[in-house]
Amino acid sequence: MATDELIRFKGVCSYILFNKNNFVIAKMKVIDGNKTLPSNLTIKGGGIFVEKGKTYTIDAKKDEKAKYDDTYEAVRVAMDMDLSPENKASVRAFLEAILPKQRANALIEAVEDPIKALEEEDYELLCSVKGIGQSTADKMIGAYNAQKDLTVAYVGLKDFGLTREAIIKICKHFGSPELAVKEITDNPYKLVGVSGYGFSKADSVFLSLEENSPTDHRRVEAYINFMFTKEEEEGHTWVSPREFVDKLKTFIPEADERYGAKYVMESPDFVVKDVDGVKRISSAKMYKIEEEIVKHLKRLMSVPTTMKLDGYEKSVEATEKMNGWEYSDEQRKAIDEMINRNVYMLQGLAGTGKSTTVKALLNAVESFGYTYSQCALSGKASNNLSLVTGKEGNTIHRLLGSKGGSGGYIHDEKNKLDANVVVLDELSMVDARLFLDLIRAIPTGGKLIMLGDFGQLEAIGVGIMGSLIKSRVVPMSILKKVHRQAAASAIITHSISVRNGIKPEGLKLTENGIYGEKQDLEYIFVDDNKEREIFKETMAKFRLAITSFNIEDIQIICSTKSTGAVSTAELNRAAQMLYNPADALSETVTFERKDGSGYELRVKDKVINMKNNKNTLSPDGKTVPIFNGNTGIITDITTDNDGNKQATINFDGIGEVVVGGQALDSIELGYAITVHKSQGSTIKYVLFALPFHYLLNTKELIYTGMTRASDYQVLVTSKRSFNSAIKKTNVKKKKTNLPDMLIEAFKDMA
Repeated sequence: MATDELIRFKGVCSYILFNKNNFVIAKMKVIDGNKTLPSNLTIKGGGIFVEKGKTYTIDAKKDEKAKYDDTYEAVRVAMDMDLSPENKASVRAFLEAILPKQRANALIEAVEDPIKALEEEDYELLCSVKGIGQSTADKMIGAYNAQKDLTVAYVGLKDFGLTREAIIKICKHFGSPELAVKEITDNPYKLVGVSGYGFSKADSVFLSLEENSPTDHRRVEAYINFMFTKEEEEGHTWVSPREFVDKLKTFIPEADERYGAKYVMESPDFVVKDVDGVKRISSAKMYKIEEEIVKHLKRLMSVPTTMKLDGYEKSVEATEKMNGWEYSDEQRKAIDEMINRNVYMLQGLAGTGKSTTVKALLNAVESFGYTYSQCALSGKASNNLSLVTGKEGNTIHRLLGSKGGSGGYIHDEKNKLDANVVVLDELSMVDARLFLDLIRAIPTGGKLIMLGDFGQLEAIGVGIMGSLIKSRVVPMSILKKVHRQAAASAIITHSISVRNGIKPEGLKLTENGIYGEKQDLEYIFVDDNKEREIFKETMAKFRLAITSFNIEDIQIICSTKSTGAVSTAELNRAAQMLYNPADALSETVTFERKDGSGYELRVKDKVINMKNNKNTLSPDGKTVPIFNGNTGIITDITTDNDGNKQATINFDGIGEVVVGGQALDSIELGYAITVHKSQGSTIKYVLFALPFHYLLNTKELIYTGMTRASDYQVLVTSKRSFNSAIKKTNVKKKKTNLPDMLIEAFKDMA
């Protein structure tokens, strides 16, 4: 038997040897299958679930490396369900899950063994049922064949009020129907994390079961875990006891707050600390991340640099000659600091020359024979530095070498990066987890140079930049002077005015116009009461743009995805219609969304990936992860061997990647994206559609959106929207442990 040959057999689980983290080793008694198999054998595998005494159909291959000859690696394990006519409840549960209820009832009442009729494709018997003809029978048989592997889930989860689509999604999430039934039956709150399921939906499922009480301790525990997840999403890593109780009692008025307090005090998943007389409750995971950040920053900052850069001034002068201008005093001071410090943060608004300043450092480093790497969160952001330094940039994930499905990175604490200097651009976008992954991999004695714009939107989740600034432990400087070349751009000068909360000088809010010495910023103002006109004006400009620019160099940005007077969803549909209209002969992929933002993907479409997917492959089969925010162009759409659609997408800064299965669900049209998704990008031609939105529109959002364009930008808005946004800020005080941890750790180094 070939090592990789899959065999199918039926067996009864006689003993479970090991079961931890969904990895199982079990003894099976073979009752039907290949005659070459031993009567008793061992199966092992991850993402499977077996119970003693139950019967399973198993696909497995011989494990040639195993110590014992009777060991097989399980690829698929499906529990055999009793769907005989005698087991009416299970038959009904399954048929009602895969067929319309009325049709399932008709089949059950008219046919003694409906499962057998579907299995054997007995058209004569099926068509004898009133209301079922040839076409309907075809659909019923197709539904049965497509979903019979999910029988266990349809029957096991029948009391949870879940739709067929939800059960399919849940089974995909957990890896198998058996595991899905086990996890959800044990604790319905494990639905949290399944795509489309937050705490509220999981809570409604939990409470729908009669045996579950609103005061159930599992409900309290689940909400507490959810509370800290939401706090992290909002940028906080701790809550006070009073906040903790208020949030718990607000959501679960019946909750026993004493049990909640006991849970966080005793559970290893939480940390309770006293800081300056105030108790802080943190998730253990985030607390550990913050501790690790402190440890590695101290490691980097507490040792002498391994580089000898004496006489670097000559290299700086050579860079000035290459630039054709001299660095300002504040830039020269920053260059000196970066030369002499192992960790340094260089801040500055748009046009103040952060990238050109760091170029002097990198040229000096290279002239002395040392190496450097430059990276940013997104692919487009990583390319920005490349335009200045001339050296290829990377996303952080790509620099570290993401391992794909196995998790982790090639470069980590044990296997450092082969670089003397690491430059991290767009620091404001980076969250604490990814920052830790990066600094773990920087060798002791190396340099970390961080570039950041404090005027942009904050990172989603727990950002790092604000905590570093607040602690004042990391040496830093701020470039304030806008360079002469940048001052000629209205994109720069107007965006800085906006960031400072003032109307740009000379801007007339009552009429359209183009501004700046470079004539690079155009305003189109619609009537305050006719903001739907923003859509019309934006698409008129897009129609013109696609005649002059490549689609990769055009980007529409908007504050909302699917709500408000104008959204990226409707802008995308219109942009696709103009740039890439439907072709009846071409392969497409269609998505329907409950919020009305359904769409179709076509070859040549500009798209954006909305979720990290570490298992995607290049066309030649190599693992090439893609991450949230990557944009690209669809070059091909095909159907795989299982009949599922897959798209080949040429992602910016990554290359061609084949995206199929669940990963394809994360691909959306990318002609129009939110301002948040555009952060870090530099695009030649940007159309900024800004309708009124009280919560989202802030001076940080306009500043971020205005600074996305390198050559030309059109801002389409109303006087009311523009005026209200530049007077509002979204900068909130974040409750994180990191500043206090850094201050405490570095007090002996002051």
